Amino acid sequence: MKALKMGFEPRAVAVLGASRDPAKFGHWTVDILLRAGFPGKVYPVNPGTEEILGLKCWPDVREIPGPVDLACICQPAPKVRPLLEACVEKKVPLVVIFSSGFAETGPEGKKAEAELVRTIRGSSTRIVGPNSLGIINTANRLIASFGREIVQRDHPPGEVAFLSQSGAFGQALYCWAQDMNLGLSKFISTGNEADLGCPEYLEYLARDAGTRVIMMYLEGLQHGRRFIEVARRAVAQKPVLVLKVGRSRAGRRAAASHTGALAGEDEVYAAAFRQAGVIRVGDPEDMFDAARALVRQPPLAGNRIAIVTSSGGIGVQTADACEDMGLEVPVLGEGTFGEVGGELPHFAAVANPIDLTSQVHLNPHWFAGVVRALVRCPEVDGVIVGVSAFRQVEIARQIAAGAEGSAKPVLVSWTIGSAARDAVAELEAQGIPVYPTPDRAARAMGRLWEYTRFRRRQRERLAADQGQERGDAS
Repeated sequence: MKALKMGFEPRAVAVLGASRDPAKFGHWTVDILLRAGFPGKVYPVNPGTEEILGLKCWPDVREIPGPVDLACICQPAPKVRPLLEACVEKKVPLVVIFSSGFAETGPEGKKAEAELVRTIRGSSTRIVGPNSLGIINTANRLIASFGREIVQRDHPPGEVAFLSQSGAFGQALYCWAQDMNLGLSKFISTGNEADLGCPEYLEYLARDAGTRVIMMYLEGLQHGRRFIEVARRAVAQKPVLVLKVGRSRAGRRAAASHTGALAGEDEVYAAAFRQAGVIRVGDPEDMFDAARALVRQPPLAGNRIAIVTSSGGIGVQTADACEDMGLEVPVLGEGTFGEVGGELPHFAAVANPIDLTSQVHLNPHWFAGVVRALVRCPEVDGVIVGVSAFRQVEIARQIAAGAEGSAKPVLVSWTIGSAARDAVAELEAQGIPVYPTPDRAARAMGRLWEYTRFRRRQRERLAADQGQERGDAS
């Protein structure tokens, strides 16, 4: 969609309702754009002042020379419509409305929101929001938001996009994702979705070359059928992870009062997500864990998982968790470890799970040999490594060496916690996701398998449809 592309890659951003008062959103928005290092032009708009944060302040967006590709409106609800009208006259492609006080407040707010939609009808201007926290493009340092927690982050570019129907919770999840070393490409706070909604955002992100995985926090959908159609096409290109809340009656009621979302019956959503191939996650942790595996590791071709650990107990727990996720932990052939058997002690259990015992802490190279053998083994589709050692950077290096160049996913669970921080950082730097528990590593591997299964079914349906067409033609 042209408006979204121009809005995420703007030459110039106007902030309507910019303020000299550091306590106001209009000040924060200008300040955040400047601090983030956005390379384009920033135009504060306020008829009551001449300068804000060293920038010339314009009395009206229509007086700004040259194009404005993105506008942010930071004024109370009663003042929004005339500002939006000015943006339409200026032919601003995308307008983000931060202001609350619309559909989420009841009937009068819904009427005011409908007026906004009528204002842009027939024009080239599109709306994000109202009641939106803003949008972010880490590739060009565009932080068009008043979220003060967000500006304190480094915003390293990544390949995971995040769309949220909650502003404040979306901000929290944005920060949490960064704490989990998950680089983001785009962030969209959808707000009330008076104009643009989840289908349009999803379609844009599916086509975005800088995004490989899409995460979504949803409270409800206004255009469910359209969303499912778009989601099915999107999933054919990249994984879509959805955290859908509002399962309970109380949760649905809260969603309606939050952004005016229609949460609907949860069973309907669950069935629709399955039909579209969307991966529904249970909580933010599940969403981030899955995204890290999907964006950093190769696809999982099958569901046969090999487990290698430094502790028999970790191996048992990992095996249980794998089976819970529909993964198989097969018995491996005797020849699997032929190339490394001579390097392993006689007491190492080379079944599956493979228990290298705590002696591997003194012989880290065992990990490299076993992982290398497993990723080459035709009986294995993916590997989970479980480690209980601490402050063992060399173990991390050996695991990474064994996984180097692998066409199969390798995930690690390291159960010591913060004491293993350096070792975990070593693996993460090599693109190998590390999880603090065996359950989370197995669940992330299960999400890889979930995506593979849908893509496989999708290809089978396509082949069947093409075969039917050929039969009809003959």
